[in-house]
Amino acid sequence: MTPVPESWTPVRLERRAIDSASPTTTRIGADAVELAFESGWSARVDRRTRAATFYLPRPVGDDELVHPFLAPPAMHFAAWLGRSAFHAGAFLAGGGAWALFAGRTGGKSTTLAHLAGQAVPVLADDVLVVDEGVALAGPRCIDLRPTAAARFDGSLDAVRRGERRRLSLPPVGPTATLRGWFALEWGEHFEIVPLGPSERLVELAGHCRPEIGIRPSLLDLAGLPAWRLKRPRDPAALDHVCGQLLDAALR
Repeated sequence: MTPVPESWTPVRLERRAIDSASPTTTRIGADAVELAFESGWSARVDRRTRAATFYLPRPVGDDELVHPFLAPPAMHFAAWLGRSAFHAGAFLAGGGAWALFAGRTGGKSTTLAHLAGQAVPVLADDVLVVDEGVALAGPRCIDLRPTAAARFDGSLDAVRRGERRRLSLPPVGPTATLRGWFALEWGEHFEIVPLGPSERLVELAGHCRPEIGIRPSLLDLAGLPAWRLKRPRDPAALDHVCGQLLDAALR
């Protein structure tokens, strides 16, 4: 994790084995949330005690707890603190942060890993929290599927029971001003087009957790420059994709 100011809200994390007290369904309350996932783990998140308790079917180390288990509780705490949280990543360019959105298996992490390989600082992958126009740093790693990690010539550590390969990221500052964002899509040809205000709102809303809902700050984020970037499913296209992202960010 990135060191942060002491004034930031602390949250206590606790790990437990699954027992009779483990949540079995997702329940959303004003001050407490219970989350249950098909993969077998669950969590209880409490706003008043500033605590998140994880109920896990197997031992989980700190590195795996931080990513990916921490993401859903972190998004709820972000909402309680009046922040927006998205399933997204971000990179740094032109003196600020640029968010990157994509659907499941949409190539977001692969694109961010390629940017990192070109010495472009990556602020976050998987979850992006935005506080009054400022993007917050995420865990310093990107977890890739083995096929996406092949370009790193076996230099990445296997994590998550061998299902992912972990690319470590260098340190960054805890925050950066969000200057704009991109929505990645697959397509037969390259195309990068600006998004209109209504398109931006629809896109942003689609990357929030449904049980959290849409935050009022989405209207502010929808006012930032945004583009839809379509590209073919070809690893050889990554250089061009990243070039297009950086060109737009540095205009």
